[in-house]
Amino acid sequence: MYANKQQGWAIGFWLIASALITSCSATATKNVMPATPIVIAEQTRTPALTTISPPSFELTPTTVPTTFVSISPEPTSTVALPTLSLANLKTEFPLTLNNIWLYQATRYEGFNSRDIMTTTQLITETVIDVKTTSSYVAAKIHQETSADLPMFVPKELEKMLRAATSSDYWLVLSGNRLYYQEDKLDLSTLDEALLKFVFPLEVGATWYQVDTGLSRQVTKVGSVSVPAGQFENCFLLQEKWPGVSYQEWFCPKVGIVEQKGDHLGTPGGLHKVLIRYQLEE
Repeated sequence: MYANKQQGWAIGFWLIASALITSCSATATKNVMPATPIVIAEQTRTPALTTISPPSFELTPTTVPTTFVSISPEPTSTVALPTLSLANLKTEFPLTLNNIWLYQATRYEGFNSRDIMTTTQLITETVIDVKTTSSYVAAKIHQETSADLPMFVPKELEKMLRAATSSDYWLVLSGNRLYYQEDKLDLSTLDEALLKFVFPLEVGATWYQVDTGLSRQVTKVGSVSVPAGQFENCFLLQEKWPGVSYQEWFCPKVGIVEQKGDHLGTPGGLHKVLIRYQLEE
């Protein structure tokens, strides 16, 4: 995994780096329109699990040997926050042991629209450990990412295809705040971690990252349609960094169902959608 980096920043920095690399290798040609975005539609029911074919797969919890970091002693806080228990957290972001989310990610990058490299990957995220104290709920997520499956790759960009990877990250609930930490759990630096959510979510809510001051804002509530189904009362969160736009759909009781990041000015980005999930009772 990536040592204590921020997920949002990892996408942003990767996008900018991708644009710089491909600008050196691609040749200017005609423009074409980017892929059609996910259609958002109204629906009144939460869908049952559906089988996506191809690919064919069976979801099973991933067994990973791990060494867990002690979460005692706990750092103190001078700010009184509402507290969510693990049970109450299920109504927001379900982090029960062995929960699984399967995503399909489409990666596209290049300097000229005609020569954009497009690949897909399958990303499986599994809750492999949950630790609780009176002040924290810490869930360890194991992430398996398949090798790039080329959809369109110009010959000069074939060297940019990625192999399969495996990594871990932590989601840590402190009060009503859910933080993201990569690789190793370190509660002593929790205030510096990426602040993903402040519950309960509501339109207009905005919070800022300690290290950068950049904002993360809830911009709307609505329905969202992805391969896993159609979901109601979901929240759209948006971030903007220099040269990069990023948005994320979050659905209570399900989790993150869609993420999209684009580099502004160069055809490069990532589109990740939920195609199947399995939640324990």
